[in-house]
Amino acid sequence: MKIKHLVATVSFACLLLISSANAQGPDIVVHQIGVDGGNTNDIHYWGTANGIHAFSMATQSCNIGNQPVLWQSSNENHPVIGQSMYRLKNGRFEQIGQSWLKHGFCAINENEAACGSCQSTPCDTLGVGCADTYWGSLNDGRTGGPKYQIQASIGSHPHPFPSPSGNSTIRGRLQVHLEDIDQSINGNDSAEYFIEGHYISEDDAIHGNAGNNASWRKVDVVSHTNIDGDGPTNVGEGALHAWKDAVPSVELVRINNLNEGGTNRHAFYWLGCNVKDNNDGTYTYMYAIHNLNSTQSCGSFSIPVTPSAVLTDVFFHDVDYHSGEPYN
Repeated sequence: MKIKHLVATVSFACLLLISSANAQGPDIVVHQIGVDGGNTNDIHYWGTANGIHAFSMATQSCNIGNQPVLWQSSNENHPVIGQSMYRLKNGRFEQIGQSWLKHGFCAINENEAACGSCQSTPCDTLGVGCADTYWGSLNDGRTGGPKYQIQASIGSHPHPFPSPSGNSTIRGRLQVHLEDIDQSINGNDSAEYFIEGHYISEDDAIHGNAGNNASWRKVDVVSHTNIDGDGPTNVGEGALHAWKDAVPSVELVRINNLNEGGTNRHAFYWLGCNVKDNNDGTYTYMYAIHNLNSTQSCGSFSIPVTPSAVLTDVFFHDVDYHSGEPYN
């Protein structure tokens, strides 16, 4: 069998995803992405530098657990918030942008019906059944911290934390290259776009509830300076589920690294794969792997291929780290 394409698309963003039910202890989910406190689409464009566009998006979290979540801004006992963007084009699903991590402060304990009955607490915790919203302009990675300091499988991070570096317009923010969203290259008919929000909290992770903290939403790239919401938030699912949702033939497999962070603190990866018959004796294989919350971070990805197979058009894509992150 001749293999025509072998495509590996890798997203190393230290995210996490596993659903939980009947949670005991604090349990954060991302209820809405790109929507502000008035239920209005809220994806903020900051500007561009060197062909890179900078955005930030609103996120609303819920505590669906049975204990308050620590939200203390003066120390490490608060969540950090990551934002990412993805593109599906010609069947290929790629991460095209990521931000630094916004550090949470003062949970305002909103009433949101989908979160439950809010048991409001002071703002150094998020109460049971309560919501907390960071508007797009407030959820700004320019004031955030780097990912490399996060112990993702246990949810911990240092405090204080270093600030991002680089051009003042784009540093720390969700950065996307112009060519990845330019409509003259990636018109609406040939590309679909998705955003993802994710919260990491040690208070959540220590109770074994860190697996449902990422959610995704489809968006409409009206122009390279205007991104608008285009669908509901898919709660508790990481972005690879968007690929499966759009292309039913995609297979998703969860890879477990049990107890990586200690007892009941598991790390997970998701592997997506799609195989297309080219009707000429060859096949196109596309893979995407997502490190959800592993501190060990999956340093390589390999695919076994029979020696008689002929590979052509091998392709790889990952997302840029930026603003002073030491990893590539």
